[in-house]
Amino acid sequence: MTPSAPQITMGGRAPPFFVAEEDRAAVVHPIAHVLPDTYRGWPLRIGRDALPLEHRVEITTLSVWCVSQLGVDPLARPLTPTEWLVLPQ
Repeated sequence: MTPSAPQITMGGRAPPFFVAEEDRAAVVHPIAHVLPDTYRGWPLRIGRDALPLEHRVEITTLSVWCVSQLGVDPLARPLTPTEWLVLPQ
């Protein structure tokens, strides 16, 4: 892989797991330790290059996810009808 090559992680992906910000730290550690390495033959922990095997469950808040995926936090303020209609699909 060259330095300019994108980092692509192959394999399945779980949907995000949304928690309140104050609960995030309490949830991340237990999930990392209770997930098995595989489920029905499919890997749940994936490593790449020199990185260790890790689960790929995204544990985040709804606000952080909305900003990362939509560019706006609809929980911070109501969206206008125009903003709602131009959100990416």
